[in-house]
Amino acid sequence: MRVLVTRPEPEARAFAAALVARGHEPVLAPMLRLVALSVPDDLVERLAAAQAILLTSANGARTLAQATKVRGYRIFAVGDATARAARDSGFTEVVSARGDAQALVAVVSKWLQPGEGRLVHAGGAAKAGDVATSLRSAGFAIDEIALYDMQSVDTLPADVVQMVEDGRLDAATFFSPRTAQAFVKVAVQAGIAPFLACTVAVAISPAALAGADGIPWRTRIAARAPTQDGVLASLDAVAPPQPGSPTMSDDKKPTAFETSVDDKQQTSGDSRHDDALKPAVEDGVTAASVPPPRRGVGVVGAFVSGLVASVVVLGGALAIYMVQPQAVRQLFSPTATDAGSAPVSREAMAAALKPLDDKLKQLEARAGTADGASRDLAQARQALAALQSDLAAVKSRQETADASIRTLTDRPSTPAVPGSTDGAGDIARQVAALVDRLDRLEKREDQVGTAVSGAVDSAALARAIGDAEARQRDQLARTATDIERTRAQASSLTDRLAAVEKDVTAKLDAVRKDVAARGDNDRRAGDRAAAAIGVAARLRQAIDAGGPFAADAELLKPLATGDATIAAIQGELAPFASAGVDTRRKLAAAFSEVARRVVAADLADDSWGERLLGKLKQLVSIRRVGDDAAGATPEAIVARAEAALDAGDVAKAVAEMKGLKSPADVPAREWLTRAEAHLTAQRAIDRLSLYGIGLLSRLDQPAGAPPASTTK
Repeated sequence: MRVLVTRPEPEARAFAAALVARGHEPVLAPMLRLVALSVPDDLVERLAAAQAILLTSANGARTLAQATKVRGYRIFAVGDATARAARDSGFTEVVSARGDAQALVAVVSKWLQPGEGRLVHAGGAAKAGDVATSLRSAGFAIDEIALYDMQSVDTLPADVVQMVEDGRLDAATFFSPRTAQAFVKVAVQAGIAPFLACTVAVAISPAALAGADGIPWRTRIAARAPTQDGVLASLDAVAPPQPGSPTMSDDKKPTAFETSVDDKQQTSGDSRHDDALKPAVEDGVTAASVPPPRRGVGVVGAFVSGLVASVVVLGGALAIYMVQPQAVRQLFSPTATDAGSAPVSREAMAAALKPLDDKLKQLEARAGTADGASRDLAQARQALAALQSDLAAVKSRQETADASIRTLTDRPSTPAVPGSTDGAGDIARQVAALVDRLDRLEKREDQVGTAVSGAVDSAALARAIGDAEARQRDQLARTATDIERTRAQASSLTDRLAAVEKDVTAKLDAVRKDVAARGDNDRRAGDRAAAAIGVAARLRQAIDAGGPFAADAELLKPLATGDATIAAIQGELAPFASAGVDTRRKLAAAFSEVARRVVAADLADDSWGERLLGKLKQLVSIRRVGDDAAGATPEAIVARAEAALDAGDVAKAVAEMKGLKSPADVPAREWLTRAEAHLTAQRAIDRLSLYGIGLLSRLDQPAGAPPASTTK
């Protein structure tokens, strides 16, 4: 099917490739072209301050990537195509709403909170769907930034205009209201709107379809799903492509939408072919020398037609030969090609019988009177021998026909040719009429024989004619039996094909349902995995900042429903969410004082001298540092713990400090509590990230593969 693609580049070529893969022929005529706009001076600041960026088109994703080098922004895309364009542009944190503008509003309202910051809607000057208004009504503050504009074209390509005027465009596709409106405008200006009455309009949504108003389309279809796959499915519903055929536009078999028009065209085309065939037969050219019609009577019909022609020629020749032997010889003279082996239509047979019918009428007129019969007696005697020779030739032809029947009988069963029954009935009636007229001629021939008694053995001639008629009638009966047998075999084959088709359809439906169910489960698992990874990133940022993270921890509530792992992680983080935990830097800064106090406490004793030395240690601390300090003394433990903190290993520092014994461990207890809270929160967030990655890895595994291991 020839399909017009009106969406702008580069989406136009991607959609054209999808059409070719389905057997359609794409015709590119983008109605809009992208023009980049100047970037606002404060774009970087506005993007950095936003809690998320909204994208409603793939062009918006690409122009945003050109406007900023930062790829860590949180992106919410309207659909999978836009999300794919954002990921291809380098953005790492992308969530797809998998729908339209309303779906995007629903996803944003579910995952984001109005109080957490402003939103930025980046895209074209004219944006699809009123996303900003819907989100503002939900309490969000949103900035709209125009990065590009789509400008309409002024004219259609000349080849597209010619194609529409010739009626060779089967369908036109529209992916936005602006695209449809732009096409209607240029189509009206070009004066081709009336020619689109035989073209189907297929749009991605009802809104886009409404933009195509103003043209008398043959059919208007809005895709069930607002996606490219939805548009392709709608095109397949109009006229499913034939495998291996690049286009459906020139196929002669009408589709469900073309039957009313094409049936008339096919009928008129056949009539023109038969009109061209008639002069050829009348001029003495055999049917085999004329190009066969595109839809003739078929193999069986051709054989029946040739057989009936043989009967008529034989009977007529025997009757006519008495008065016009030269005409009989000319009629039975062999031709360059056996006419019985070529398919002949009913109209061609009627044309071939017309000269014989005229001669029979002349014979009836001449047989009405006995005048002149005596003048032809001598010629009749001389021609009788020639007639017997001609009968032998007819017998040879009959044997050839018998061989053709055997060949047809041995062939595999084929479906009955439409219209063959009616054609055989018409020919049978013609033969019956001719036989009746031959009977009347026989009676008149008896009268002529009385006038010229003894000249010709009329009884022998009548017996010869009767024998020939009997043989031909017997042959016709056998042919009718063969036709019935073939029809029965075709009916049986049709029933078997219907049963197989029903079984295959049922199995395909089951497979489609299974694939749809798996796809839905994978989609939900993918959303859960992306959300888990995103929340983990936000929690890690909050811990690194050292402040409360209650708002970010609340994002785990919808994920924890029905998921024991996420629920356990949420429980581990809950005690620290309101106050937060100390950062590694803060723990390291506080450790110096803790270390001084630990060393001083270890030196303190009940003696006056030891207590004085401990007091001095509290004022001025001299202790060992570095991770090479050996031993189990508090001074060595503190030195190794401090070295671990300097290396960023809080867990090792905590493990060293837990080795202190009383009384040296008393000054370190409060610091250890804060450090362990930091480690608990950090480990919970690490588990959340690994859990989300594990969900994604299971989605990428083939069916039946063992699940990927996830670090607990």
